[in-house]
Amino acid sequence: MITCKQITKRFGNVTALAPFDLSLDKGEFVAIKGASGSGKTTLLLALGGMLRPTAGEINYKGSDLYGRSSASLAEYRSQEVGFVFQMFHLVPYLAVEENVKLALPNGNDSGRALELLKQFGLADRLTHTPGELSAGERQRVALARALVSEPEMILADEPTGNLDPENDRQVFKYLSEYHQKGGTVAVVTHGSTAEEFADRIVKLKAG
Repeated sequence: MITCKQITKRFGNVTALAPFDLSLDKGEFVAIKGASGSGKTTLLLALGGMLRPTAGEINYKGSDLYGRSSASLAEYRSQEVGFVFQMFHLVPYLAVEENVKLALPNGNDSGRALELLKQFGLADRLTHTPGELSAGERQRVALARALVSEPEMILADEPTGNLDPENDRQVFKYLSEYHQKGGTVAVVTHGSTAEEFADRIVKLKAG
């Protein structure tokens, strides 16, 4: 589904990613692990069309991802990929349901936003703003936002880094359910929970 060919990323004199190859198959659940500074987040951003490699190539379904036009790359980020971040990145002044609907193309909503929020146990939080939610609830909102457009792939960067063990497991349970329905998952994590759900573990060391 997506293939990295000798990708490299440098920031000045710092090499965040050294040249390597990596392929993710459609429907695969991959956990990306490594020490802080090993290049995990840099790799995830590159896969997500948000950080152009210094060298090398990333192919998505057979075409060069970064060879696309700006509009096509934006379409890839909004429709093909769902992002989940450690710090949630919810809009603080919007209610829960509004935050989720932001990820829908042209604001279209067939009721899927409400369906997901109910599934995630947030039906009684629809009109609450992020500041009125617990960390676990905010991450579930962020996950619903990532899933609402029914993307081909979920990229999650330490999605449970700020959560307690119970919420940690719940988030991976939802990611696993998406995976079992045919979705592709790449998750960056320090924890061990992902190992119970992942098909494969990729370990990075110094890029």
